[in-house]
Amino acid sequence: MIRTVFVAGATGVLGRGVTARLVADGVDVRASTRTLRSQRVSNRRLRAATGWAPQHADVVDGWRALARARSGAERQGANRA
Repeated sequence: MIRTVFVAGATGVLGRGVTARLVADGVDVRASTRTLRSQRVSNRRLRAATGWAPQHADVVDGWRALARARSGAERQGANRA
């Protein structure tokens, strides 16, 4: 019988030992790791690369605009029915 186990953080301090023992015991190990370098892109670099600019001054304005757009779309859908 082959068992399959998922190990989160397989390359971490605890994960390395656990993963090695599971493999030695014949367990099929599926694992997740993280990269050594952050994949995050700074806002300044994103804007420079894409020309992106925020449409709303803050998150509250953004949520209000989204709610207005959604309610308008729902009204249009109701008129078509």
